[in-house]
Amino acid sequence: MADLDLTAGEFTELAGHLDDISADASGANGTEVALNSVATAIPGATAVASLSTAGSGLDERVHGLVTRLAEFSLDVILAEQALHAADSAGEQRFRIGPTGQWAV
Repeated sequence: MADLDLTAGEFTELAGHLDDISADASGANGTEVALNSVATAIPGATAVASLSTAGSGLDERVHGLVTRLAEFSLDVILAEQALHAADSAGEQRFRIGPTGQWAV
């Protein structure tokens, strides 16, 4: 991980983007209701049950996506906190001694 270059605020920015995407995706929920309205628009259509089932399946997937994005956003914040904790622990463990040499 020597090539890892992190900029302050990157984790927070990523978490914010994930939250924005999650919010946008949650707005796509309601497909089942929209497709059920086809039943009233086309009485007697044989595909109505299939549309309702498809809409329900899409809503479940959207809900799952929203949930996973929110979990990932939280994991990003937790990773940032763990990284800072590890950095702080490293700073405490290794420091330059009074002679200019590393002291452990």
